Amino acid sequence: TTVSFAGAVKPAHPGLRVRVRVAKYESDGSATRLVSVHLILDPLSQFGYDFSVPDPGTGLYRAVAKFPSDGDHTSAKSEKVLFSIDP
Repeated sequence: TTVSFAGAVKPAHPGLRVRVRVAKYESDGSATRLVSVHLILDPLSQFGYDFSVPDPGTGLYRAVAKFPSDGDHTSAKSEKVLFSIDP
């Protein structure tokens, strides 16, 4: 099972990196980070990532993308994306 994510950075910063993190919520409410990947923004300043869900994959997950600071902008995060997998 995979979950696909896509986004864009505005103002445009093609060729720079964003970091996508995916975590799984545990039964006690804490979250365990599963992946943290760096992606290069394409010429339109967009990115995409296919998250491979570990087995067993049932549960509640969150994903967030972060653009690090550069010479003219501070760092910024996307809104959290929550998703649930239930067989």
